[in-house]
Amino acid sequence: MVFNFNNVLVTGGSGFVGVPLIKKLIDNKKNVTSLDIKPNPDSNINFIQADIRDAAAVKKAGKDVDIIFNLASVVPQSDVPASHYKDVIVGGMKNVLDAAIERGIKVVHISSSGVYGADREGIVKEDDQKKPIGPYGNAKLEAELVCQDYAKKGINVVILRPMAIIGPGVYGVFKIFMKFVYKSYPLVLFGNGNNKIQLASLSDTVEALLCAAKYENSGEAFNIGSDNIPTVRE
Repeated sequence: MVFNFNNVLVTGGSGFVGVPLIKKLIDNKKNVTSLDIKPNPDSNINFIQADIRDAAAVKKAGKDVDIIFNLASVVPQSDVPASHYKDVIVGGMKNVLDAAIERGIKVVHISSSGVYGADREGIVKEDDQKKPIGPYGNAKLEAELVCQDYAKKGINVVILRPMAIIGPGVYGVFKIFMKFVYKSYPLVLFGNGNNKIQLASLSDTVEALLCAAKYENSGEAFNIGSDNIPTVRE
């Protein structure tokens, strides 16, 4: 049976992926609640300004929903203590799962290709060795393991691992590149320009989240990438 949902909670709903996901959900006539520490630009939702680390707030936000999209995270290379990554990514994940298991709510969790580390060759498959680097990658992997534990307890949870996401509102090094383009500055190439970097478009990532919401099996993880990747120079 295909999983149906109408009432949705999006944690991290004010972020890069959260904003377009919420727009898509509203376009599909879903009732959306967003939980984030930052205000949300969409007035058509029920917004709760709270921290994902606040278990009581997460539990209250998930009271009447059918599904939770857990997008709350810390941006890589943020100027925060290393422990903050684990508190938000792992602790927040556990708060979401605790709220979900109590009411039988489905969870779709955004992880990261960072769980594989930087030393990759060829196409990375879901069961390839995990070699995360730094507090961000390690926290993302630990959060996945928490998801797997809760899947064994009977909760329906699906994990997505997008490659580097690019699209409107992009942050980090890609935002710097876009500023270079805007000002007609020379662009820096990594390698000789004939190498390829796997990316995932923001719109495709949102579609993958919606597909995961309808996926029946629990505890599985899926990589999200692109076909026909151009070279860096292209």
